[in-house]
Amino acid sequence: MIWWKSKLSCQIRSVTEHLTPKITSAWQYAKFEMAPPLTIGFFYGPTVRKLEDYCSNTANNFKAGLRQQIKEIDAEEERVRKEKEAAAAKAEEEYMEASEAEAEKPEEPPKKK
Repeated sequence: MIWWKSKLSCQIRSVTEHLTPKITSAWQYAKFEMAPPLTIGFFYGPTVRKLEDYCSNTANNFKAGLRQQIKEIDAEEERVRKEKEAAAAKAEEEYMEASEAEAEKPEEPPKKK
């Protein structure tokens, strides 16, 4: 497996776990501090609540997609590793069989010219 895919999956996992709370608190702060005085009712009303739910669901779906890709990358790495181990074990077994067959073969006397 390419090393950068594994590194990328770790970075994506880290971003999805640590960035969400920061974005949430930044939005709550902005909603409270940056809203003009007469629009606070709008920012805490049902319209913005629907918008927040939509954005939250979209972000959660995006994170779920990233997690799925991470799982696929990890599964591919595991499959490749198991294939390599199986190939190495098979090659070792063939070598052992060949060396045993070589040892069991009777020695032929040298031919005279």
